[in-house]
Amino acid sequence: MVNLEKDQSNNPASSSGSQPSPASGQSAAERTFADEFKSFYKGDFKSIMTLFFTSPIDGIRAIFVKRSHKAYTYALILFASVFLLYVAGIYLAMDSYTRKNADFMIFIKIGMVPVIFMLFITLFSFGIKSASGQPVFKTELLTGGLCGIPLGVLFLTLFSLQALSDDTMMDIVRKPKEAGMLALIFLIYIFLMLINVVQQSLKASGTKDSVAWYGSPVVIVMAFYFTFKVIAEGLV
Repeated sequence: MVNLEKDQSNNPASSSGSQPSPASGQSAAERTFADEFKSFYKGDFKSIMTLFFTSPIDGIRAIFVKRSHKAYTYALILFASVFLLYVAGIYLAMDSYTRKNADFMIFIKIGMVPVIFMLFITLFSFGIKSASGQPVFKTELLTGGLCGIPLGVLFLTLFSLQALSDDTMMDIVRKPKEAGMLALIFLIYIFLMLINVVQQSLKASGTKDSVAWYGSPVVIVMAFYFTFKVIAEGLV
């Protein structure tokens, strides 16, 4: 990862093998996922978002090239964040009568949809990389995790549009043409952001430029296809 870990080579305490100071609160072994979650959003999340939006090519590729040993943890945090965002967002978007009478499992299933999509992205990008190297699936989850950022932007935008109109979120998704040309351009932009994440992930692993160029949109389209297949089969 980029700037996600400080170099401790010049720190006498780290080189001497001393225990973490009381100020750190917990040793690495004692840190729970909740601790990592809070730590991520207090520090590294800002760095990732800055690179993601201000340097969408070199910055995103650098995240993959210089990924730390925490890449797997950060990927899980991004997966969990997208899940919670969709569950909470859909729940809040419903009127009070629907919230009161709907089975909460419906909201859980809706939250699982973007997670499944991100997992398929991880799986297909992992498959491409496997043909030219030996990727580690746990760290490869970061590809799917970073794809959660544009999915989060998409959801927050839809949530805001619903608040400003009489249409429900599902109406906006089902009839994007009625939302106007800007909405269509925005959806294309989200699609291109997803492709870019996969493309930079492939290039960071040493995949040939031609394979990364043509393979990245295929990964996204296939992920969409199989996600809808899962939904259509009633598995979610």
